[in-house]
Amino acid sequence: MAMHTQLSIHKSAEELLGVVLDLVRNIPRDMKQVVGGKLRDETLQVLVLIGRANMTRQKLEHLNQLLESVWMIDYMLRALLGGGV
Repeated sequence: MAMHTQLSIHKSAEELLGVVLDLVRNIPRDMKQVVGGKLRDETLQVLVLIGRANMTRQKLEHLNQLLESVWMIDYMLRALLGGGV
């Protein structure tokens, strides 16, 4: 089994974290703490869940949580960038 940090999904999630952190630096102050913090936390959660799913035989629960976090990030980014949800 490969280390989760070597998986392409983990590398993509790390790139997403970089994009989110850059975006959070530039969002309006009134949204920065709530939306920016939630985006950052959900993106970090994605990285954690990738690692958990990779380390266990019971992957389904972690993968379902991962999917929910990805949906949450998608919804928040759409709302933040004006694309609506």
